[in-house]
Amino acid sequence: MPHHHHKGQTFDTAYYAERAADAIAWQPWNEATLRKARQRGKLIFLNIGYTGCYWCERMASEVFRHPVGVAYIHRYFVPVTLDRAQRPDIANAFMQVVAAMTGKAGWPLTVILTPEGKPFHGGTYFSFETEVPGSPSLHQLLREALEAWEKDRERVEDTANEMARQMHEGMLPLLEAPLPQPDDVSAAALTAIEATYEPHSGGFDQGPKFPRPLLLLWLLRLAEKGHDRAGEMALATLVGMARGGIYDVLGGGFHEYARDAAWREPCFEKSLPTNALLGLAYARAYRLTGQAAFRRIATSTFDYILENLRLPNGLLVNGQGSESLQRGDRGAYYLWTAEEVRAALPPEEAEALIAAYDLGNAPATLQRVLSDEALAERVGITTAEAAERLTAAKAHLQEARQRRTPPITDTTVTTVWHALATRALAEATHLLEAPRYAEAAAQGGAALLAHLRTADGLARNWYEGRATGTALLEDHAATALAMLALHRLDAPLPPDNHPWLYEAAQCLETLTHRFAADWGYYDTDAERHFAPFGRTQEIVDGVTPSSNALAVTLLLEFSAATDQPAFQNLAAAMLSRLAPAMAKYPTAFPQWLIAYHGLENQS
Repeated sequence: MPHHHHKGQTFDTAYYAERAADAIAWQPWNEATLRKARQRGKLIFLNIGYTGCYWCERMASEVFRHPVGVAYIHRYFVPVTLDRAQRPDIANAFMQVVAAMTGKAGWPLTVILTPEGKPFHGGTYFSFETEVPGSPSLHQLLREALEAWEKDRERVEDTANEMARQMHEGMLPLLEAPLPQPDDVSAAALTAIEATYEPHSGGFDQGPKFPRPLLLLWLLRLAEKGHDRAGEMALATLVGMARGGIYDVLGGGFHEYARDAAWREPCFEKSLPTNALLGLAYARAYRLTGQAAFRRIATSTFDYILENLRLPNGLLVNGQGSESLQRGDRGAYYLWTAEEVRAALPPEEAEALIAAYDLGNAPATLQRVLSDEALAERVGITTAEAAERLTAAKAHLQEARQRRTPPITDTTVTTVWHALATRALAEATHLLEAPRYAEAAAQGGAALLAHLRTADGLARNWYEGRATGTALLEDHAATALAMLALHRLDAPLPPDNHPWLYEAAQCLETLTHRFAADWGYYDTDAERHFAPFGRTQEIVDGVTPSSNALAVTLLLEFSAATDQPAFQNLAAAMLSRLAPAMAKYPTAFPQWLIAYHGLENQS
């Protein structure tokens, strides 16, 4: 990746375009860069981040454009930058070892590597000269790394070799762990989940609190089969999030996580996969309960995606950051004072909204505190009039908000995320009885086939008119799952295209030939991806399913679609091997639990 932005220069992702504005001569993560570091005998300074990340941009302004910091890094290190959206296998592996070394990890990720590319020191956000609570300055960290390398190289290399080994193994040792084989995986997992459940506001963390859409989707599937406690936890969490600041009342959609335990303080970033999967969770909650509120939130979330994250060519981009250019601070686009509301709305609407959301002098997100009934009593009108007035107020306030400078959008398309969102739209069509989502899903499928495939096969990303990078396991698996969802929907085919089921079969064939391992699948293609620590196998789910969980889900769905039991048998073998870990650590394996539930109901 070139480091100076020349006219006409192209970039693989928006993050690399941003890093081109830095004063650092960034190098790409590849074999040539590692060879250069070895030849020069220099340590590597590795930055990993993504567009829309508040602390990534803050570190860029405080370090990567800091004259002294830039000079120091250039003098003693080979600087390398990596977009986590381009190589999540590498980003996640480094994340795990930084967490192991320091006890914490996050974005941006800062890693110091030996000239061979093996990690031995690191952290997250740093200022160059200023210490932040719990962390040294970057200058101090770099001095420590250089001193250790010069004076205690053998120990550093031992540490680096051990970290590289852990990166290669990832979480695979769980497959060999001496865990008991549960009689009932779902029941054991549900018991473990109950121990982490937070009953006051819902959710499964104490703060920061993450939506965990895959876990909610699994609980809702159990609820559909009569597990009342699973339904109670899922529905209470969905209600808690919808009432909190993590939900965007005006524009729809959810922020990535809340910084507190009550969902009140959002991080203000929004991502495509989180919203697609949460939209699906609310749609399933509507199908389970028939409650209109769940349907309303599901549709507002999918509509947010289609209105804000869809390009004219039908591709869906990664998401939106937290900063608004208008005020330059986090969340400014989403915050309101009572005075601002009064300036934007007719008096009756303004007072109704201020009362319903308890707005005052301090800028705040919209979090409902009064029901329609309580608002009607407060204002002296009927409940129906209160609801009508509030609906009008929100519509008018959204119009006023659209005059503000919106948050920065990451206009990179990532194949796996686009495919997951396309699949979610297809599945939501029946759950919400909303044919327009079938049309949107078909457009998403057609756009994927038209723009994310090249002569060399499936691409990882698309940015500013070009398909870039080589698809990983998760891209192939998610694309096939999207094609299967469109096949089940009997969605109209784009002109001159093969049937959706054929496209799914092609993806599965590629996946089998290029990614198969002794157990499960590798994240990377041996011939097409740079993997200096060996090929990894991701099994732990995050906000999105792990690559191998997507693969096992694909095997089950393809078997059901084509009546080929061999694929189901392969999936069953993978699930059986991981069952003890799934039962003991369910928050780490929700997509696996969904697949296991599907297998139980297929058998």
